Amino acid sequence: QGRMLVSENIDLSRLQDTMEGMQAQRLQTHDLKSFLSQVLNSLPTGHFSERNDGSCRVGKVPGVILQAAEQAGIRTLRKEYPQICFDRPDIRGGIEAHQIEFVHVEHPLVKAIISWVLQHWHRLRPECGSKLPVLIDDVAVRSANMDLHIVFSVAWSLQNAYRREGSSPSVLAHEACFLTVDRTGRIRPTGTRPLAGLRPAAAEEMVRVHEHLSEDWIASYMLDDCVEEFASDELVEASIERMESRELERIGREKREVLKNLNTLIASDRRQERRFENLGKDNPANSAVYNASRVQFMKSRTQYEARKLYRIRRWEQEAQITLSRITVRREAAIVPAALLRA
Repeated sequence: QGRMLVSENIDLSRLQDTMEGMQAQRLQTHDLKSFLSQVLNSLPTGHFSERNDGSCRVGKVPGVILQAAEQAGIRTLRKEYPQICFDRPDIRGGIEAHQIEFVHVEHPLVKAIISWVLQHWHRLRPECGSKLPVLIDDVAVRSANMDLHIVFSVAWSLQNAYRREGSSPSVLAHEACFLTVDRTGRIRPTGTRPLAGLRPAAAEEMVRVHEHLSEDWIASYMLDDCVEEFASDELVEASIERMESRELERIGREKREVLKNLNTLIASDRRQERRFENLGKDNPANSAVYNASRVQFMKSRTQYEARKLYRIRRWEQEAQITLSRITVRREAAIVPAALLRA
């Protein structure tokens, strides 16, 4: 009777998906630590450090991150996080759980930093309409850096093959990188801060650089196609391999736990079926009562077996990682100051 009441009032399928996937959601946050560390420690006022007990500390959230959070409508971001962690099972040293804040993909700090990364580079664009911003590199002295090059931003998202009926594909991750291209067609990844230390070109410098910006290789749309092809072959494929490895690890752990529980429930219901079947044979006068109980456990077992098949098919779909979308955008032309003096 208890099982029937639950089935009539709650979407058991969605509830089971949520419960069974809880551990998987925690596993997917393990790379947040390196992401936050890289961004926060690259900013002058940022401070991210690891504590001896396995937790981490954000001594001060930089003002640019706070401003990005305000613009994005993130109202719960704080100026300091004394003690945070990224995976609850990793907390060590006997610290009480309530003393540590768990940081996940939807945490205000993570959302604010992502918002800043997406906004940051466009603030360096001068007021030049649709023209490509020109930035001057005053410190490029090596011959390898003595040529003009174009900075591209490349962003892509990954998805798996699983989707609920009527829903969109499950997007697993969004990633981005900057690339530079020179006149020889050489493409190089530049990390997440390719424009650091550069300045907008002054009016007189724009006059001198105009000749270089008018070269055919810069205007060619083939340049964008080459960047997208390079990103797909060199960056996206590696990203898919990392995601597949991570998802297979998650699925393996989830599979062992879920199948163990389902197999235990199936075996228990099967034993009850046999028990009531034997009781019915031994007590013909009460065979109708025993048969009703046997049928109830048989239905329960059948539901668990169907659930098991559903989960196996879903794991197979979740292991199929593909590219969802890739976008390529020209961000700026970088000109070594020495080139203008040549």
